[in-house]
Amino acid sequence: MIKRNRRSVKIITAYVPLNVKHLSREQYKSYGDRLASAVGEDRIRVYYDFPLEDCWLYKWLEQRGNLEEIKPATSVPGDRYPTPTHMVMSNIVQHQRTTWMRMASEEFPDAEVLIWLDYAILKQGVWNGKPVTEKIVNEFVNNLELTNFDCIPFPGIWDKGPISDTGDNWRFCGSTHIIPKKYIIAVDEFYRYQTRKFIERTNTVPLDLPIWAYTESESTLPFYFYSANHDATQLTNLPIPEDLKMSDKNDMTPLCYIARKYGTDKGGQHMIAGDTCHNYTPAYYNLFKDRIKDVKRVLEIGVNYGCSLRMWEEFFPNAEIIGLDCNSACLFNENRIKCFAADQNNKESLMQALNQAGDGLFDLIVDDGSHERHHQIFSVNTLLSFVAPGGYYIIEDIGIDCRPDLYEKDIKIPENYTWIPTYTGVGIGKAHCDPNCPYCSGKSGENLLVIKRNV
Repeated sequence: MIKRNRRSVKIITAYVPLNVKHLSREQYKSYGDRLASAVGEDRIRVYYDFPLEDCWLYKWLEQRGNLEEIKPATSVPGDRYPTPTHMVMSNIVQHQRTTWMRMASEEFPDAEVLIWLDYAILKQGVWNGKPVTEKIVNEFVNNLELTNFDCIPFPGIWDKGPISDTGDNWRFCGSTHIIPKKYIIAVDEFYRYQTRKFIERTNTVPLDLPIWAYTESESTLPFYFYSANHDATQLTNLPIPEDLKMSDKNDMTPLCYIARKYGTDKGGQHMIAGDTCHNYTPAYYNLFKDRIKDVKRVLEIGVNYGCSLRMWEEFFPNAEIIGLDCNSACLFNENRIKCFAADQNNKESLMQALNQAGDGLFDLIVDDGSHERHHQIFSVNTLLSFVAPGGYYIIEDIGIDCRPDLYEKDIKIPENYTWIPTYTGVGIGKAHCDPNCPYCSGKSGENLLVIKRNV
């Protein structure tokens, strides 16, 4: 049973003036005032009359130069929007929600959980006799204050299934978002990344529904689905504290135990070098748990004491393990492990080491080398083509842990590869973003930068 403990929560909502048919400004204002009254002014942050031009997606489309002509990804409901452009503007506002939540987390540093509720959520549910009421909203917030959890609860209509760019994808009800503060930067960054990726691929602006589906399927963020609809059930069906499951992300996986056995700082919930243990091994385990015996070759940049190489050797029973390091004193050969000297910032040196290692692509390449950004970028641009189809290139210890997207412009990713920033949370000791980070001030966890070569 999970211990009940009152938490500090902050409700976030917003109103952006738009030309829509179904509600007037006065009607929106009435719903918003009732919402604020229901939860109490001290528990809510309202971004009222927020300028459309200040939304991150509006600025991004404007910079791309196609804000005026871009179309929505789905058909335009005639009872809501006068033109396709008006629907695009509404979609832009939908994609601002996580950013408003992130803004509020910076305004209210003591808030442990951020809750997004649509400004006019009190109009929902009349259609099926399950209306959202002030009493239901207040009870929902009170329950969250008493619920101790380490996941991202998300209400939705249907079970997980194929993602449609133009369909409803109603695994998620977009009117309610519940995000613990420690995940908000990662959620916002990954959501924005998926939105940009969708637009670049389709040249249309989607609803939020496929973006949430892609965010869940292509990240390791700990979403916890519960059944609900666009009515009161998105609030009343939130599991009671005893039933709300903790995230699997921080549980010990088989790979975590192996990491602890060999003393690598990649995971295992133990202290290394007196101050650091990352939470990487759950993410690695989730990537490879269904194909452990199929992995044939692993390459890791950075040998040091050989701890992680021994971990890989035990975890992948049929794999050849190759280690590269510029320090010849670290190199060793042991069972299926072979090590070679290489400078990760020198193409000739890397190619010579690969020639010595023998022919064959790698199911996994890990950069745990110098941790210098320019070295990491040079290495991935040099070695990415040596990843086998279905394999992964993974960079650990990125420069700004909360902003893996800052690497994207410098890494040359071919069309048959997929960019997957992977949030791993806060580890032990110093395993979190830098305290001097200009984006999160060290309050965020870490990310692995994962690039997959598609089959």
